[in-house]
Amino acid sequence: MWIPSHIGIPGNEMADRLANEGVTKPYTEIEINLEISEIYNVIDEFCKNRWQNEWSKHEHEQFLMIEPNVKSVTQYRYASRRMAVTVNRLRFGQCGLNFYLHKMNIHATGLCDICKKPETVTHYITECASEMTRYVTDNCRTRNIQCTIENVLNDRELLRSICSLNKRQL
Repeated sequence: MWIPSHIGIPGNEMADRLANEGVTKPYTEIEINLEISEIYNVIDEFCKNRWQNEWSKHEHEQFLMIEPNVKSVTQYRYASRRMAVTVNRLRFGQCGLNFYLHKMNIHATGLCDICKKPETVTHYITECASEMTRYVTDNCRTRNIQCTIENVLNDRELLRSICSLNKRQL
């Protein structure tokens, strides 16, 4: 059966023209709507980026810079509630160390009883002359981990050791 060509039929001529244009393009220009799960991912990413921008604009005290990126925050499961509380207090810097007690007018100087330097979380874990600090630094050296507050407070094995060696109410 004879079928007329596309010549003279406006819709067919436009289809031919668009088909020829499409063949020459390196990619397809088709708008495809997102699936609902993809929309949630886009929204989550937008919120995290906005949160990160707000976080990065403000100066924070040293202890909060353990997690400089809000997206990378990892949630851990701890062996006990006591361990979870101790680790989180150290990570947030809101704990019973002399430096923080001094801020609340509970400790006279805020200095470490051993070293006579400000007893911050960093000092307590990585700089002090205490037995616990020596254990942490030796453990880092043995495992070829740089002994920084960020590395220590993000290492599950070291955190377990700190909690078991700690004799203070933090």
